[in-house]
Amino acid sequence: MSQHRKAQIPICITIDQVIGLVEILYSLGGIADTSKISEIVDVDAGLLPNVIDVAEALDLVRLSKGVLEITNLGRDIARADSRSLKKILRELALKLEPISTIYREISAKEYMSREEFEKILETFYGPEGRKAFDCIINWGTYIGIFRWSPDTQILTYIKRHHR
Repeated sequence: MSQHRKAQIPICITIDQVIGLVEILYSLGGIADTSKISEIVDVDAGLLPNVIDVAEALDLVRLSKGVLEITNLGRDIARADSRSLKKILRELALKLEPISTIYREISAKEYMSREEFEKILETFYGPEGRKAFDCIINWGTYIGIFRWSPDTQILTYIKRHHR
């Protein structure tokens, strides 16, 4: 993988799963065998590696020979209050696709229809794109890059004012 290529969020890894993994690892002293993590988090065996991949892509953890270690940034995430957590994650999530593409497009025109959103998801996930819908809505609304209105089926960009 080239350095400029962004990692892609698998269908469907939620932001809560990534934060949960980091918090569990932090509570275990910052280092643990993946089998220990697997015992603690009651998830499908195929899901945990994907959660770890996303956490690694965000530089929150490092995996080496089955041992997971928290990074300094991961420690910051585990210790952060809700507001700080969202701010840090907003910056980090722009390293991930399709978040990066959605952010670029919605910030340029300030809104996006469900159809436009689903087309972006299809470019990353193919016919499975619709399965990622709720997950990516969760990422974007949690980190505050857009609001989703189920009534109008419109995503609205959230402008950030720098102080």
